[in-house]
Amino acid sequence: MEDLEKLMQEIEKLRAQLNYQGECRGLQDDDVLKKSKLLDNLINQYYKMTRAKAL
Repeated sequence: MEDLEKLMQEIEKLRAQLNYQGECRGLQDDDVLKKSKLLDNLINQYYKMTRAKAL
């Protein structure tokens, strides 16, 4: 459960950074796109973890 909470905190932190950078730099900026991909990976990891716990 602790790992899941850590992952959620990381997702929220990255989401806030991404939102801010997207507003400042635009959504096509290379750094924004890289963070977006990282956030996608973290969210996928979260769903895998929650799905595994449900089984």
